[in-house]
Amino acid sequence: MERMDHTLATLLRDHFESRDESYARIAERSWVDVAYLHRLVHGSKRNPSRDTIIKLGIGLRLAVEEVDEVLMAAGHAPLVRFQYPGNGHSSAGR
Repeated sequence: MERMDHTLATLLRDHFESRDESYARIAERSWVDVAYLHRLVHGSKRNPSRDTIIKLGIGLRLAVEEVDEVLMAAGHAPLVRFQYPGNGHSSAGR
């Protein structure tokens, strides 16, 4: 399912709705204030920092590609990937 045209709030809402966890629990795991998290998900807060989005990705247990999608929706660069010397595998699969 292609979601690249969704807003940041819509993407975050999609990820939250697919979890059976409270905002408070995910906020705690993300090290993000729960009130700030609510504002992000409901669109009243815009332009979170790249670090905040990465922390949310960890708290939501998102795949690297999903974190990249949220980062790009917020106007940030995706996570940096690199090739491991000698084996041709990227960091994305680890």
